[in-house]
Amino acid sequence: MHHKNDESFYIVSGALELLNGDETLLAEVGDLVFVPRGTRHRFKNIGDTDAHVLILMTPGGPEALFVEAGDGGGGGD
Repeated sequence: MHHKNDESFYIVSGALELLNGDETLLAEVGDLVFVPRGTRHRFKNIGDTDAHVLILMTPGGPEALFVEAGDGGGGGD
Protein backbone atom coordinates (compact mmCIF):
# COMPACT_ATOMS: atom_id res chain seq x y z
CA MET A 1 0.00 0.00 0.00
CA HIS A 2 1.30 3.43 -0.90
CA HIS A 3 -0.05 6.36 1.08
CA LYS A 4 1.34 9.17 -1.09
CA ASN A 5 1.27 7.67 -4.60
CA ASP A 6 -1.24 6.35 -7.10
CA GLU A 7 0.06 3.43 -9.17
CA SER A 8 -0.88 2.25 -12.65
CA PHE A 9 0.12 -0.99 -14.37
CA TYR A 10 0.16 -1.25 -18.18
CA ILE A 11 0.64 -4.81 -19.42
CA VAL A 12 3.06 -4.93 -22.37
CA SER A 13 3.39 -8.74 -22.54
CA GLY A 14 2.32 -11.71 -20.49
CA ALA A 15 -0.43 -11.70 -17.89
CA LEU A 16 -0.65 -10.69 -14.25
CA GLU A 17 -3.06 -11.44 -11.47
CA LEU A 18 -3.62 -8.17 -9.66
CA LEU A 19 -5.19 -7.54 -6.30
CA ASN A 20 -6.72 -4.05 -6.28
CA GLY A 21 -8.37 -3.46 -2.92
CA ASP A 22 -10.84 -6.32 -2.49
CA GLU A 23 -10.92 -7.19 -6.21
CA THR A 24 -8.68 -9.79 -7.83
CA LEU A 25 -8.45 -9.49 -11.60
CA LEU A 26 -6.55 -10.82 -14.59
CA ALA A 27 -4.61 -8.17 -16.52
CA GLU A 28 -3.48 -9.09 -20.02
CA VAL A 29 -1.64 -7.36 -22.88
CA GLY A 30 -3.00 -3.85 -23.44
CA ASP A 31 -4.78 -3.62 -20.07
CA LEU A 32 -4.23 -0.64 -17.79
CA VAL A 33 -5.04 -1.06 -14.10
CA PHE A 34 -5.19 2.01 -11.85
CA VAL A 35 -4.61 1.60 -8.10
CA PRO A 36 -5.45 4.71 -6.04
CA ARG A 37 -3.16 5.65 -3.16
CA GLY A 38 -4.10 3.99 0.10
CA THR A 39 -5.34 0.83 -1.66
CA ARG A 40 -3.96 -2.59 -0.74
CA HIS A 41 -2.53 -4.23 -3.86
CA ARG A 42 -0.15 -6.84 -5.20
CA PHE A 43 0.69 -8.42 -8.52
CA LYS A 44 1.79 -11.91 -9.55
CA ASN A 45 2.93 -13.32 -12.88
CA ILE A 46 0.54 -16.17 -13.62
CA GLY A 47 1.88 -17.10 -17.05
CA ASP A 48 4.54 -19.50 -18.27
CA THR A 49 6.64 -16.64 -19.68
CA ASP A 50 8.01 -13.37 -18.36
CA ALA A 51 5.57 -10.49 -18.05
CA HIS A 52 6.63 -7.00 -19.07
CA VAL A 53 4.82 -4.17 -17.32
CA LEU A 54 5.10 -0.41 -17.32
CA ILE A 55 4.50 0.82 -13.78
CA LEU A 56 3.59 4.48 -13.35
CA MET A 57 3.61 6.14 -9.94
CA THR A 58 2.13 9.59 -9.47
CA PRO A 59 3.54 11.71 -8.12
CA GLY A 60 6.97 10.25 -8.88
CA GLY A 61 9.66 9.69 -6.29
CA PRO A 62 9.75 6.11 -4.99
CA GLU A 63 11.52 4.65 -8.05
CA ALA A 64 14.39 3.38 -5.88
CA LEU A 65 11.97 0.82 -4.41
CA PHE A 66 12.08 -1.12 -7.68
CA VAL A 67 15.87 -1.03 -7.87
CA GLU A 68 16.17 -2.29 -4.29
CA ALA A 69 13.46 -4.95 -4.66
CA GLY A 70 14.43 -6.08 -8.17
CA ASP A 71 16.30 -9.25 -9.01
CA GLY A 72 19.18 -7.40 -10.65
CA GLY A 73 18.57 -9.21 -13.94
CA GLY A 74 18.96 -6.05 -16.01
CA GLY A 75 16.76 -7.11 -18.91
CA GLY A 76 17.01 -9.32 -21.93
CA ASP A 77 20.27 -8.51 -23.74
